[in-house]
Amino acid sequence: MTTILGLKTTVGPEAIVLAADYLASFTMPGQGGGQDEVLEQIDFQKIYHEKNFAFSIAGRSSALLKEFWKRLQLNDPENPEYINLKDALEMGFFSEVQQLNLEACVDEVTINPSNQTSFLFATNFDERPRFFSVYPMGAVNELKYCAATGSGSEFIDEKISSAYTSHSLDGPQINLEQAVKLADKCITLARSDIYSKAIVPDIAIITEDSITYHGPKMRANFEKFKEKELQKIITKHTR
Repeated sequence: MTTILGLKTTVGPEAIVLAADYLASFTMPGQGGGQDEVLEQIDFQKIYHEKNFAFSIAGRSSALLKEFWKRLQLNDPENPEYINLKDALEMGFFSEVQQLNLEACVDEVTINPSNQTSFLFATNFDERPRFFSVYPMGAVNELKYCAATGSGSEFIDEKISSAYTSHSLDGPQINLEQAVKLADKCITLARSDIYSKAIVPDIAIITEDSITYHGPKMRANFEKFKEKELQKIITKHTR
C-alpha cells in the first residue's frame, strides 16, 4: 500500500499540507495466508493537483485510476465525463470513487478493502481551504484537523494524535511551519512500513489562494546534493 497524510493548520493562515511517500509496490499473496511478498518497488507519484484541489491516493493503482484523474481535470460541465468535485465532496458521497473501486474488483471472488483505492482531498473553492477523506465505497468525511491512511499509518498515528492534542481551551496550536515539519517526520517514520520506504516525501501545500506541489523539486534537489557529495568523495580519493 502506501502512506498518505493531511495536516491542517489551526493557527495563522489557513492551510493544508498533503504528504505521501513516493513508492509503488508490486506484491503477490504470501504462502499460507501470510503477509504479501514484495516482488518489485518503483518510484510512483501519489499526489496530484489542479487549480482548486489536490488529492493523494492510497491503495490500488490501475488504468481506471488514470481515467478518473483525466475526468477530474475536465472543466466542461456539459461533457458527460465531467465530475463536479465540489458537489461530490459537499454532498458526502462520491459515486465516481465507488464506481472506480467496484469496477477494479469486478473479477475478484471477494473484495479486499486493503486492495482498493482511498483518497485524501484538499480544496480551496471559494478561497476556503477544506480537507476531506474519501473512502473506497464513496463515503466522504470532512476533516477538522488531520488524517493518515495506508499501510504505514500505524507508525505515525500516535505522533499525529499527540501533535494535535489540545493543551488549552484554545485547542491545538499548529501553524504552517509546524505542519510541514510534522509531515516530513511522519513520512520518515512511515519508512518502518515495508511499502512506504521512499526517502524524499511528496508534499503539496493548499492555501486559500494557491495550491503548490513541491515533490519534484525536492527530489531533484536531493539528487543534486547526492551527486555533489559523491563528487567530493571522488575528488578526495583521486587527487
